[in-house]
Amino acid sequence: MSMDKQQLIELAERYYPSVSDFYEPALESVPDVKAAYHEAWNRAPSIESWFETVSSIQRSLPGTRVHDATPGRSCGSFRVVAHVKSETLVGGARLETNVIGFRSVLAPVYGLAWAQRILAPRPETKRTGCPWRSASAEVPEELRPVAETIGHHIERDSGFQRLPVDLAGLRVPGAYLASRYPGEATLFDALLDPDPANVP
Repeated sequence: MSMDKQQLIELAERYYPSVSDFYEPALESVPDVKAAYHEAWNRAPSIESWFETVSSIQRSLPGTRVHDATPGRSCGSFRVVAHVKSETLVGGARLETNVIGFRSVLAPVYGLAWAQRILAPRPETKRTGCPWRSASAEVPEELRPVAETIGHHIERDSGFQRLPVDLAGLRVPGAYLASRYPGEATLFDALLDPDPANVP
């Protein structure tokens, strides 16, 4: 099922409080919106069927660590992460590069992104955790084979189409997400994940 830009925006606004409600805690203060969001999750495929998709991705990417990274219902999608590479930096820190796939439960779309993060060396990790991380829906050419493999399996199992990069960053003016300033939430934030760089 293909949806145009306006349909996706209207769908995203259905599941989040309006910007005018942003002084109240997201979802908790708007019962109808909260109910719609959780009903969407209740209609979603079982976690077991998602694990089957993750397993098929694992088999297609031998030698790459691939696992589920769905953070419960705190975002609008199931997530899968492929840990592509890890480079040692000065001082023992590591730069990790990942490719992430997202299967929305709020709209018939899936998304792809790449992310990098710096992990401090132990025992520094306990104090500083991840001092820097960033993600983008614009996957670089060298990572596209991995992203395309992930996308192929999600599309095959869900029947969904990929959220185009040019729409991913489109603002959803009427939706407030707790992790974004009012009016700054994008379609990617609302329908997939507001923090795609946060991977386990």
